[in-house]
Amino acid sequence: MKSHHAELLDENIVEVWLRRDPVRCMAGLAGGLLSGLVMLLAAMISAKVAQVDALFPIKVAAVPLLGAGATEFAAKGSVLAVGLFTHLFLCAVLGVVFAHFTGAVRTVKGLLGYGLVWGVFAWIFIFNLFVQAFTEIFALQLPSGLALPIHLLFGLTLASVAWFDQMFRQKS
Repeated sequence: MKSHHAELLDENIVEVWLRRDPVRCMAGLAGGLLSGLVMLLAAMISAKVAQVDALFPIKVAAVPLLGAGATEFAAKGSVLAVGLFTHLFLCAVLGVVFAHFTGAVRTVKGLLGYGLVWGVFAWIFIFNLFVQAFTEIFALQLPSGLALPIHLLFGLTLASVAWFDQMFRQKS
């Protein structure tokens, strides 16, 4: 019986990356959405603990599309809808990309390490670089140190891609 590591070595990773796998793509979409919701819940709890409006993380996600006014305390309705959509859309895309590049790994346990790395990637390149390029968000001086565990939680929750993959393959 081969070990999981030996099975991964037998599979050509380039073939995995070039393979079109709609089931894995849907698993990534579902995993990304779940991870985005978990991340958002953690961010909202963190905001509340910091005595900030619990909806602030959703409002921040709306800033690139609606401007700095999106973070005002009185902002509700469409601001929250835009923020939620923006956040979940980005998380879904990241989930699909994550699922694609980890296509050779089919277990939750196997994906935990990849998810941790993905969370660090998201924290460095998305939170600290990309998002900060929006001057309205940069002006908010969001705490990078607080964002790290939230992004790690996002990455670890992406391990759910394996669970969704198994569930969707059983149904098809």
